Amino acid sequence: YEHPCWDGYQEDWDCDLTTITGPNPRTSSEVSSGEGDIQNLFVFEKIYDGLKGPLANELGGTCQKGQLLQSGYDQEVTNGMFLRDAYVRVEDEVQSRSDISNVDGKLFDSVKWEEAKTYDDFIYFRSDDEQRTLLSGQALLSGMFDISENVIVKLHTADYKNDILDPNPTSCPRLDYLEDVAKNSTVYSELGANELAVDMENILAKINGDADIMLDCIMTSICNDLDLPSALDDFTSPDEESTFSRMEQYWNNMNT
Repeated sequence: YEHPCWDGYQEDWDCDLTTITGPNPRTSSEVSSGEGDIQNLFVFEKIYDGLKGPLANELGGTCQKGQLLQSGYDQEVTNGMFLRDAYVRVEDEVQSRSDISNVDGKLFDSVKWEEAKTYDDFIYFRSDDEQRTLLSGQALLSGMFDISENVIVKLHTADYKNDILDPNPTSCPRLDYLEDVAKNSTVYSELGANELAVDMENILAKINGDADIMLDCIMTSICNDLDLPSALDDFTSPDEESTFSRMEQYWNNMNT
């Protein structure tokens, strides 16, 4: 197993953060008609260890490709806490919704979800169907609101290959034409031949790296204290120029 970040990259990614899945407990016809109780059910915890050598997941280890890491989950909980401070009233801040002097910017009158959900008519959760996106949303909510029991929140999504949250030629074929026009333009050609592009292409050739995934490879390595090739190992802080910041600029030039 070897992931194509760069020559010698053989890090196996093992994940403590897992996903559980199960049907809505209200799917019983008796329950939906009001004649039965909510049923207990089995849920599956998805563990990505079903392959044995020489077969392996794309990231080695037990991580789902593209999944949210525990550190990312914790960051989203913290983001939720920031949103709670900005937009959710605690008990001593509660004012009448009809009070026209209420201009503090708070959107919710309670930190308790069972009270905040009275805004259901005004809340719409929309996401792509990626595990990292779904768990990020759940983590964000857990930082914003308090709950006393498990709750089911309706989330609206779509088949990933047909979704429109990212530019998608499947749903908008004209995007392929526009991309061809852009990549055949003089501006794009100049970006691909300037000093920055030449330097970054030389580095990629030296380490046998793939430009399309290089930023993911570098960021996950830096954030998880993994070793970088010497050609990339000059990152000190986001405020200092580094190969990473230059690679990011190069990637943005060529892909946005």
